[in-house]
Amino acid sequence: MPSIPAFCDTCGTAFPSGFFFENASNVTLSGNKSGPCPSCGGMGHVPDGVFNFIGNTIEILSAPQRTVKELSRLVQIIHEAKEKQQSNEQVAALIKQELPGLSSLADILPKNRGELYGFLGVVLAAITLLTQSPQPSQNITINVSQVVEQTLVNASTPKQMASQSKKIGRNEPCPCGSGKKYKKCCGTLK
Repeated sequence: MPSIPAFCDTCGTAFPSGFFFENASNVTLSGNKSGPCPSCGGMGHVPDGVFNFIGNTIEILSAPQRTVKELSRLVQIIHEAKEKQQSNEQVAALIKQELPGLSSLADILPKNRGELYGFLGVVLAAITLLTQSPQPSQNITINVSQVVEQTLVNASTPKQMASQSKKIGRNEPCPCGSGKKYKKCCGTLK
C-alpha cells in the first residue's frame, strides 16, 4: 500500500506522513501537515498535488514544483551512490533514511554492483522524465515493479561471446580426450 512521505520544514528530513492510499484515483492533497519530525521534533508538510494510487503505483497527475524538488533528492542520492561506488546496502539505507516513502524501492535493489548501477540508471532516467516533462498536463505512470522486472530480464539474457577457436595442430593431443594425436583421431574426419 503506497505511503506518502512528509518532509520536515525545519531540517528537511523525510518521514512517514501517516497518509496511506489504496486503489484511489484523483486524490488531491493540499496544505497537509504531519509531525513531529523524528529528527528535530518540528512539523513537516505532505507534498501537494493530484495523485492516483493503484496497487503499489503512485501516478502523479499534477504536482507543484515543491514535489518535483523532493524527487530531485532521490536523483542526488543516485548520483552520490555512483560517484562513491556505494554498495546496495549503503544505497538502500540512505533511501530508507531520507526518503521513507520510497522505501519499497530500497527493498528491490539488485545485489551486485553492476546490476545495481544499471538499475539506478533506469530509476534516474524515469525521474528525469518526470521532472523535465515539457507538458505538465500529460499523465505519467511508472510502475516500479515493471521497470525492475524489465531491467532484470535485460541483465539476465546472456551476451553471446565471440568464439575464439584456437587452431589445433595436427600433432597436438585431440581435444575430444581420447589421448590420440589430433591427426589420427578427429582430424581425419575433416
